[in-house]
Amino acid sequence: MLSINQFLKKGLVDEIIVGILPIVLGGGIPLFTEQDDIKLELTKVSSYEKGMVQIHYNVIGLHLYKTLENIK
Repeated sequence: MLSINQFLKKGLVDEIIVGILPIVLGGGIPLFTEQDDIKLELTKVSSYEKGMVQIHYNVIGLHLYKTLENIK
């Protein structure tokens, strides 16, 4: 099974949108399975009437780092 980390490492992700729902589950599924240094730039935050929050990030730096590693 592919994880978001594999797509990030290949430079295939340029934007991450996270939705947060106001429900307490007591646990959940982690978004990222590895402890990579992912640089994100906040671009937009939206809140909705029922309490949901949507956060938009641009992925910055990671694709450049991977490209530089391939050049060396």
